[in-house]
Amino acid sequence: MTIHSLLVLALALLGSLPVPAAHADPNLAPPTIVKEGDGTFRIDFTTPNVLDLSSDWVHHDDKGRLAGNLLDTDGAEFQVVHAITGSCKYSRGVTTVKQRIVSEGVVGGGDVFRSVSNFEGTIVGYGSAAQLVGHTSIKSCLRQTVPFGKKKFTVCNITAEDPVVSKHDGRWSIRLVFDNDGKHLIGGAEVYTGQSNPKKAKSYSTSVSGKLDPDGEANFKLVPLDKHNGIGGTIKLRALVIPRSGDNSPELVEILEVGGKVLGQSFAEVY
Repeated sequence: MTIHSLLVLALALLGSLPVPAAHADPNLAPPTIVKEGDGTFRIDFTTPNVLDLSSDWVHHDDKGRLAGNLLDTDGAEFQVVHAITGSCKYSRGVTTVKQRIVSEGVVGGGDVFRSVSNFEGTIVGYGSAAQLVGHTSIKSCLRQTVPFGKKKFTVCNITAEDPVVSKHDGRWSIRLVFDNDGKHLIGGAEVYTGQSNPKKAKSYSTSVSGKLDPDGEANFKLVPLDKHNGIGGTIKLRALVIPRSGDNSPELVEILEVGGKVLGQSFAEVY
């Protein structure tokens, strides 16, 4: 395999990722609420995005870390290992993605190949319109033997790819079941990410507690049942609720704020 072919592979690996906008959208869309037939409230968020950058060879954990390995081989003289590391962080309305790929191995005839690819970008847009836009720099070197000799020499190549754009879906949702006993909120919820892509679909279960003010303002706290679920942590919601009245169950009317951490992306948004 030539250096050019390996560069193409490195760029393909980077292409599996996403990026955020440098400025928050002034028209921040509030989440939508749908009451399902069983009484569950489905809350769909497009802002803030919760992006899953995992792929067939990259794992994205609840700390926002990216890690993975890929072996590229012909089963004989060609064998290159690609070690992937990186991070995905959300801060002040901006999701920043960094990824580094170190590729090392032999490419035939005893020639030794090494390449380092660095990507940095941000997510632009929200929900299904989210795109990762960034810059990639790659330095690749091939250590070879002089023809008909024993002396070694190294040839290096430096390339840059700007911009690198890939599309991602940052939509996520909460399925909430709750009741109130006076001012006390109780219930349970499931937090879902990546539902539009079955390969990335993830969820974790939470308990629900909180307080309901007389004016209908509710503060929900969703705490993971398994703190080692590998997806996300506690989520807090401030919302408007119509309290229980006799046999009439409480109604979730509007989400005012959301805050928490999912897949390493901490967020706090006011709608």
